[in-house]
Amino acid sequence: MKKVGILISKILVVAFIVTTILEYYSSISFVAVSYQTDKKVYGINLTTRASGSDTMNYIYDDQYSTVAQGLLIYYGQQWNYYNNLAKNTENDKEKSAALANMDKQRKAADLVSWEDKNTNKYEIKGVERDLIDKNGEVLLTETVAQKDGTKVVEEITIHLNGQEKYAKGFGQIVIPELYVYTKVTNELKSQSPLSDANKKAFQNGIGSLTSNKTVTNVPNFTMNDFVYGVNNCVLAGTARIIQTLINRHSVIGDLSLKPYDKQVHGFIESIAKKKYNYDIVAGVPFPTDNDNLVKDALNKYGFLLYDAKNKYLIDANFDAMKKSVDNNMPFLLNCSAQYVNTECINIHVTNNPTYTDHTVTGIGYQEYSTVVGSINLIEVYDGWSSTPRYIDYDEFLKGAKVLNSGMDGYSITIVK
Repeated sequence: MKKVGILISKILVVAFIVTTILEYYSSISFVAVSYQTDKKVYGINLTTRASGSDTMNYIYDDQYSTVAQGLLIYYGQQWNYYNNLAKNTENDKEKSAALANMDKQRKAADLVSWEDKNTNKYEIKGVERDLIDKNGEVLLTETVAQKDGTKVVEEITIHLNGQEKYAKGFGQIVIPELYVYTKVTNELKSQSPLSDANKKAFQNGIGSLTSNKTVTNVPNFTMNDFVYGVNNCVLAGTARIIQTLINRHSVIGDLSLKPYDKQVHGFIESIAKKKYNYDIVAGVPFPTDNDNLVKDALNKYGFLLYDAKNKYLIDANFDAMKKSVDNNMPFLLNCSAQYVNTECINIHVTNNPTYTDHTVTGIGYQEYSTVVGSINLIEVYDGWSSTPRYIDYDEFLKGAKVLNSGMDGYSITIVK
């Protein structure tokens, strides 16, 4: 979301990240696996419907690892994509290529199935959960608001590393376990030669989830639930904080009934227009006003014992975010602006691709210990999605440097 007119002295935002799309890495050579359908097995089953159309069906197993489930969901989505392509093209060359890619997805799924059955390589201790239910239905779905005000439930399309298919940078992580697995395997791949200790550790599982927490009572509305297609990320984040507190109280100030989220957003929008230069294109243009807007909303709804404060530079660190979550309070994370617009020139201050020019609501964290070191993720509602997403804090931080300096350029707004 673009924020125009931001003062250079106020934005503290940041420089260059070179990103690469993490590719799947397997340390075990390909093994051809026959697929059985007469009993419960791991993986994906190819079936033909009465209509004659083929589809990929997921097969659930109680002992199936989360990482392997994520990989199979990805391969299943890819298979269905190429299947549709093969059916809808009249070009023989394109059809042949699509059919070949369908076969590749199926073989990749079979390999994952065999490996998960016979090795521990996908294991991350402390994170096992179901991404596919016992009926073979994918649980990676979310409610999406349409322009006409209606809502539909859609399956989330993912990339091979667990991020959303079209994610930029190191955010929009849907399956944190799969992201961690892929990051570790790519790091191991870059080690030449791979140490015997790391090779053995990888064969026994890549690591474990050592610490995690999520704030309670946080609503999952999106920006489009209020006004479709406008830059209201700060407003939605502020409303999310207020609604979290409202959800925990039966009486708010002198109100006998709980205000609902659209009422809260409406007030925040009105005060943002009057005091903080808000409009639907620029949003709230100065991140330094984020705490003031939150304070106004806290006072409006009777939360007089709470205060909001922005943190910058070294104060806006992972420990500060973690402390807010441990106190069961969401926080705002302003991910910085890509351009500063002045009267004379637009200054390019950062290539940070992770939620560029956007503010998200931090609601949790996950800390992993792996064979290549620690990995810290921030759990957020990003305003676009009705289900949580994650940010790789360590990679995000590498790009959060002001104009190639050593200063971190993003900011956070803490409520306590």
